[in-house]
Amino acid sequence: MDGKQWTKGLCTDIVEGIRKHYCVTLLLVHRLSPSRVQFRAGSSIRGKGGSVHLATQLIAHPLYDYYTIDFDVAVVRVSVPFAFGVAVQPISLIISEPAAGEYGVVTGWGTLSSGTSELSTLLQAVNVTIASREECNAAYSVFGGITEHMICAGSSGGGKGACQGDSGGPLAVRGELAGIVSWGGGCAQDSYPGVYTSVASLRDFITEQAGVK
Repeated sequence: MDGKQWTKGLCTDIVEGIRKHYCVTLLLVHRLSPSRVQFRAGSSIRGKGGSVHLATQLIAHPLYDYYTIDFDVAVVRVSVPFAFGVAVQPISLIISEPAAGEYGVVTGWGTLSSGTSELSTLLQAVNVTIASREECNAAYSVFGGITEHMICAGSSGGGKGACQGDSGGPLAVRGELAGIVSWGGGCAQDSYPGVYTSVASLRDFITEQAGVK
């Protein structure tokens, strides 16, 4: 794509005049210059339709840890405001962490199975269930468990969840942004729920960097 890095992100519903310029994403942008990051809005087809917005500023969390993948979030300012309408809508940031057992929806254009490299052409969506911290820490005990800035979600029996290429995509709970696809053991494995950046725990960073309280 002309050497550009296409990055998934979520436009946050903050205040008018600011919210149309900012998106939240993962630290896929950590080692990139803004000129290499673009967003497409208003299309469910990968690489086609909608509007393209170039990044002008990448604000990575200063405490991001490459090894533990902690604080895995960044705020991106784009050059041209997003025009909200039927096909483009902001999403509110959740205030408190969702409880275990709550249902959520994760979306993305990632691969449809683990180990493949072919991305989906059409936007995919699956229902997942928030896992308890105890369950998630047990699943990832060999990695030291998860941090307070992470949450987990998956499906009973596996088979549904985020996969390669979905990183940076949203996990919505009750219509609010609760998580951002971060990492996990394979794709939609029964024994390894997907790990997401916890938006509630990093909400202050997101709003502060976007210039709102």
